Amino acid sequence: MLKFLRKYQKWMLVIFAGALMVAFLIPQAVSQFAPNPAKTVLATTYDGEPITRAQVQRVSADVQMLRQLRIESLPLLPVLPSTGSERDDALAWIMIQRAAERNGLGASQQEAFNLIGTVLGLQDFDSLDARAKEINASAGYLLEIGRQYLVAEQYRQLVSGIEYNLPEDDEESKSPGVRRVVAMMKASQVVQQLTQNPQQFMQMAMMQGTTPEQLLERILVNEGFVEKIQGHERFSETELRYALQRQFAEIDLTVVVLDAEARLDTTVVDDAYIQGIFERFADDEPGTGEPYGLGYREPDKVQLEAIRIPIDAVREVVAKAITPEDVRSYYNDNRGSFIDLTPPAEGEAPNTGPAKLTMELRDQIRLTLTELRANELAQKIAQQARLRLNEDARGLPDEGAYKKLPDDFKPTALPILASEIESEHGIVPEIITVDDFVSSQDIIDASAFTQAWLSKMPNATVKLPDQQFGFMMDVPVPQTVLGGRAGLFLSDVPAFAPQGRQPIRLADYLTATQAFLTPEEQEQATAALQVGLPGEYLRDATGSTYVFRITKAQPARPATDLTPIADQVREDALKIKAYEELVAEEAALLKRAAEQSIEKLMPNADAKNTLTGLTRGSMNQRFAAMIEGVSSTRPILQQAFQVTDDLIASGGFDQASEADRLFAVELAGDYKLALVRIDTFRPMTRAAYKEQASNSESLMLATNLGATEVPEPPLSFDSLQRYTGFKWAEGFGPDEEGEGEDTGE
Repeated sequence: MLKFLRKYQKWMLVIFAGALMVAFLIPQAVSQFAPNPAKTVLATTYDGEPITRAQVQRVSADVQMLRQLRIESLPLLPVLPSTGSERDDALAWIMIQRAAERNGLGASQQEAFNLIGTVLGLQDFDSLDARAKEINASAGYLLEIGRQYLVAEQYRQLVSGIEYNLPEDDEESKSPGVRRVVAMMKASQVVQQLTQNPQQFMQMAMMQGTTPEQLLERILVNEGFVEKIQGHERFSETELRYALQRQFAEIDLTVVVLDAEARLDTTVVDDAYIQGIFERFADDEPGTGEPYGLGYREPDKVQLEAIRIPIDAVREVVAKAITPEDVRSYYNDNRGSFIDLTPPAEGEAPNTGPAKLTMELRDQIRLTLTELRANELAQKIAQQARLRLNEDARGLPDEGAYKKLPDDFKPTALPILASEIESEHGIVPEIITVDDFVSSQDIIDASAFTQAWLSKMPNATVKLPDQQFGFMMDVPVPQTVLGGRAGLFLSDVPAFAPQGRQPIRLADYLTATQAFLTPEEQEQATAALQVGLPGEYLRDATGSTYVFRITKAQPARPATDLTPIADQVREDALKIKAYEELVAEEAALLKRAAEQSIEKLMPNADAKNTLTGLTRGSMNQRFAAMIEGVSSTRPILQQAFQVTDDLIASGGFDQASEADRLFAVELAGDYKLALVRIDTFRPMTRAAYKEQASNSESLMLATNLGATEVPEPPLSFDSLQRYTGFKWAEGFGPDEEGEGEDTGE
């Protein structure tokens, strides 16, 4: 045996080496020549042009980046696919780009920068490069997806039949899509600037003898924004005539409203029915459960406590520290604010200099200084108190914007903090405890009650310096008596009150509590409210400040206990049962109306509700005659015009019988059934059409009509499939995947 091995040793080594080569190299060769999953063809378009898995994954990332940029929030640019499937969104985007390419559509780099720069608020390409790095992208990539978006927008314009007439002197942009974006963004900025101070804006409108809405529209028209946004859109004569006809045609109706609540005395519900209603709406927010607007879901709730620094006590401390030198210094620094209002003697020139520093003016300045310094001190104490309570968590690890509190975490008791404030500043704070669980709505309701209570108090006033202008003003006494829970609930958050804008109230602030947020929302949180640690300090209408913290948080959850709301649920169940019984009689009621005339169905023959001069559409909906007890006439109008359209299409409205002009409208939200007869229909006249056809509002109306009433939108997945010759590859489809394939969804 050994002799045999020695004799054939060299050959055996060659064979062994060859075997090793086969073992190591063959698998690599197999993997090299095996199909690449990224190159798997999922579908084809024009002339069999493939769509691969790699393309879908790459384009899916493009669409996600466009969404991350919030580009779809720009007005009038509804292009990004939204099929509900990440894969199908990418496929739709690929089909749009290929269809646009075959139609010769494109966009330049400058156009792409105009769009991306508008979205990100950038001025030049250098700033684009810096911003791109912040979001882990490149400037070239952002420009490319911006170009894709513009191409898709142009394709939408093409297939929607909308043409654009761009003036030659328009240098803001060479792209209609970008031109609209720029105009809308500038218009939005104007609106924000005008409405930063609602009271001032309303006063401006009153001085000009108009409403705030009309004033805003006038400003936008004068600035040219309306023309830039709408004026370059063209519509076919047919489209515009149809849109205006729907808007300005008039219709007369006879409406009989039958109220289910009139049957409550004879309606019977058992415990099982009540339990069923409770379970049906247990997980709906109040006011959202369809179709009745019911909901018993328990909202987010908190228990909280606060320490209040009363402004009166702060004023008392501050007033003692104001010296005559302080008064003189303030007078010298603000001479221009003190106008001498003393009437000049006969024959003398009017006074032009500052008022003399009389004893009366000294007292007024002392009051002003007291108020200014009291507000500064109250704010300082509140900020110090908040920092003191935050010391409880010093050294604890962070979890995003929050602190990781141990289970045995014990925050500083508020009486200890109150004692420290009294010792340092000579001010006795008030401690407020809200032991019962309250929701934001509970706080809003309590605030509304407090405001109503205050409004009924005597209208006596006290003179206080106005914070904005500095001079003395009469302030109603009720604003000086808020305290305790009422003051806390009516307070707002100065840290979240941008200059000139409406401040955030406590009720809104509480919704940012960590326990109420999803993990994704917590990562983006800026308020960072959590149980056990103080929130931003608060300020009420009197100038008193508060430092509060949530002691317990109870996230929203479906209602599980019927007992506390049993009376409410039983009342709702009775209304629903009565309404269901009324609707069950609908066919019989319509038959009676056709046989005996609709007027005989009225509970009171003299109470004839006839709607006249009603106009079609949302813009003029406000001119429709209201029906007593019906929250909105829209459902009635919509169905009335639909029936009229059908009658005209089937031979003419004038030839229709009374029975054909009868219909019923179920108004579940009102627990009512409306029986309606169309009496007359008056289409828009030719003269009225000519008058309205050139109106910019008419163009906007036609735009909305085309966007909302096309049976199948041109950018729908089905439309794109047909237009691009889209075909699924074998083993793929809308409801099936290739065996063992990972779709990436």
